[in-house]
Order: sequence, then structure tokens, then C-alpha cells
Amino acid sequence: MKSNADRFYETLPASQRAEYRQFEKEILQKHLKRRDRNDETSTFIIDRRNALLGWGPREVLREPPTADRPKPGPSTCDSKLAEFWVVQHYAPQLWRQIKATGSAVSAIQLTVAQATDRYVASLGKVDPVTGAATVPRKHKARVSKLRVHVVPRLGSVLLSTVVQDHVSIVLNAMMVTVRENGVTITRPAMHSTRLETLKALAAVWRFTFRNTPVPFREAYLEKNAPSDERPDVDANDLEELDKYLQAIMKEGVMTLAEVEQSLTGALHMDQQTLQHRHLKGYLPISAHIVALLVGLGLRVSELVKLQWQNINLEKLIVMVPQSKIVYGPNGKPNKDTHRLVPIQRSLVPWIRSLMAVCGIHSTRGCKSFVVQLSRHAIHSSRQASEDSVIARVSRALKYAGTKPHRKSSHFGRATHVSIATMTPGLETRIIKAIVGHAAFEGETNRYFKLRWENLRPIHHRYLQLASPTEAAKGAKEFLRGGMKQTRRS
Repeated sequence: MKSNADRFYETLPASQRAEYRQFEKEILQKHLKRRDRNDETSTFIIDRRNALLGWGPREVLREPPTADRPKPGPSTCDSKLAEFWVVQHYAPQLWRQIKATGSAVSAIQLTVAQATDRYVASLGKVDPVTGAATVPRKHKARVSKLRVHVVPRLGSVLLSTVVQDHVSIVLNAMMVTVRENGVTITRPAMHSTRLETLKALAAVWRFTFRNTPVPFREAYLEKNAPSDERPDVDANDLEELDKYLQAIMKEGVMTLAEVEQSLTGALHMDQQTLQHRHLKGYLPISAHIVALLVGLGLRVSELVKLQWQNINLEKLIVMVPQSKIVYGPNGKPNKDTHRLVPIQRSLVPWIRSLMAVCGIHSTRGCKSFVVQLSRHAIHSSRQASEDSVIARVSRALKYAGTKPHRKSSHFGRATHVSIATMTPGLETRIIKAIVGHAAFEGETNRYFKLRWENLRPIHHRYLQLASPTEAAKGAKEFLRGGMKQTRRS
């Protein structure tokens, strides 16, 4: 009995058979990959982000449908089974699509709009249930700049003919619509916005022409003219002075009252969410995540990598996995993979509460990740997605009425550093070592390392968080008029 691959091969014209065999070989050798190339247990995907496969998104490899089961089946991590599925089903299907649509278009013939669409499609992730492609959260700002500012002005131009002068004219004429004091206004885009748009367009070029340098990389961007207008500040009018200081304060920095409101609102949000029967796997740890971000001053990328074995509640220390590689003066990366962070005593009840929710009895030797968003993933070997954690935190802060206008994932570090710098007796180099910022220049500070033996009581007491019990009491009065909310305007 002939297989599906043999029957498809016999239907091809003789002139296309050698080309199809080469097509099939290239898919198996170059474009059949694991979702995580460093994990031998991860599932296989077909990477369609190339000219051969029509500049499509990455597609999870699933068992082909049959007569008894019309929908695709489960994925696989078996290399031989994945190759069998490609030969029998995916290669013939992709060959038909490419020949039917003629998607193997030369990159030189692409307009800016077409190249942008292909680049955006390559960023997307295919939903295994709906089959729709979605752009990850971290790429949405770049995609928005391309679609709002680049495609309307340069969309019909061939990408291969775009030069530096074209880009300079378009970027320097960029206008943005913003709301200031409740009024919608249109003003010239900031230099940083134009620079990010230039980087986005350069990414489209590099994706389309892999080995060709970007011709408009040095496009001239005009600097925003400094404004001579200065507000009148009367130091004797304390109410107006307080409004002025709040306005110039860096976004994301919270007061302790706002932190308490965030914890209370996050607890109340989790209580309301658990009432939905279809969310049985929901893990109610939104307030715990907020407490960890503020209490330890972590980046979200560091929090999702944190394991229980990195926490020592006896010595009140955490060994935080470094998320950013720091290069020394010789150009070599720093060998410090973890940094020591003291645990605030007010944070200990939140950690113990999180251990109780996740069913963790001891942190010693426990390699499970501290933050997981589903009960089914508590002991999973795969860490939680940064985008999912950021979305959960953003939703909790919005629910509590304390969400910053822009970046909500960095509020914990900003608040931690702000409180630490105002604490008498804390040296700046200690604070920089705790939050993982670059050390001061100079030979003495280059050798400075924070050790747990050198920690003093002040290092565990400079930040006071509301306890889970206090936050739970506030959650009962939340949104009932018993708690005054300080929503950010």
C-alpha cells in the first residue's frame, strides 16, 4: 500500500519532482526545529519565516488529521515521528500552498508594506486552538510604529529602493497624538520615538535582506528643540508644590500607601477571579508577585527564573539569577550568574504565604520556580512567560487603581530604589549591588562584592510592606467605600 507521500510524488510533473525532493530535504534539515533549542523535551515546530516557506509564522507540528479524526492531533518531541509527519503531510501541504499562491516572490520586488507584513507575520505565534496568529506583547510597540508611521508614508515604495534621505524626511515629519491633562493634542514625535521607529524599519530590512547592510542606518534625526517655558513654582504653596513634585516624579515610583493599596487590590482581584468556575487552575498569587517585585527590587525576567532553592529564609537572603550580562573592561562577560539580595523582614510573611499556596514545605533543594500562574505548572520544569506575568501584574495594578500610565513591569524596582535611597545609613554602592545596576567606576568599587556575612539589620528593615493579614482585611473593604483609592491621573 502506497503512503501519502508516494501518492503525492506520483502526481507531480516530472519537471518538478527533483525540485520537490530538494524542497523536502531543506525543510527537514533547516526549518524543522524544536520550540526551545536548548531543551530536548520541547515540541517540534516548522519555522516558516523564510522565502522557501512563504514568510509565514512558526507552526507547531501536530499529528496530521485522519478520516476518523478531522482535526490535528497532539504535538510531539520525538524527532523521528516529527520527520515522518513532515514527509507524509506537511511538505506536500506547504508545496501546494506555495505553488497556488506564488508566495516565493523575490525580495527585491517587495514594497515596504509587503515586507512589513511578512516581518510582522514572522513575529506571530499561532494559537493551537483557534489557528490565529498573535503578536507577542514585547513586539507590539514596534509593530505599532511600523503600521502607524512607516507604512502610510512609505508603504507603496519598493523596500530595495529606500534610501537614507527618504527615511530622514519621514521620521522628522512624524507627529503623534497624546492626551495631556485630559486634552487630546497632536505634537511632533520625541527623538526617542523616531529612533525606535528607525530601528523597527531597519529590522524589516534585515529580515528581508539577510546579508545586506542597512542603507539608511545613519538617517539624520533632528533633536527636539528645548522648551524655554518654565512653570511658576511657589515653595510657600504646599498644595501646589506637592502637585508639582508628583508630576515630575518618575512614573512607576509608588508610595508605601500605594503599595499597600496595590497588594489589597490584587488580593481582592484574585478572590473575585476564583469565583469563576472555568478558572479552576488559576493560581491566586497576584499580590505575592507585587510583594516580591517591590520587596526584592527584581526585574520580571529575574523573577520568572527564581527557584525556591535560591531563597534562604534562615539567613534572609536570596540568590537572584542575573538576567543581564555585564561585560568587564577587557570585553569578557562577568562570571557572576547570581547576585545576593537581602530579604526584607516584612516580605517573609508573603514568601511563607506563597509557599503555602504552592504546597512548598521547604526551600532547600527545591528546583521548582517561585512564580507560576497555574496550579498545573507549580512543579513544571518550564518557567512562566514574562509576558504572562507582566499581564497579570498590569491587570492587578489597574484593578487596584495604582497602574502607571506606561511601563507597569518596572514599578517594583523603581519603588524599591526610591525607598532605599531615602533610608539613612544605606550606601549607594550597596543599593546598586542589591538591584544589580552597574558598579561605580574605579578600581576599589570594581572589586566590591556584597556578602551575607556583611549584612546588617538595616539591610532587612528599610522597606515596610503590609502583611498578608492586613492586606486581606483591606480586601474585604475594597471597592465598598471603606478604602480610599488614590488613582493615578
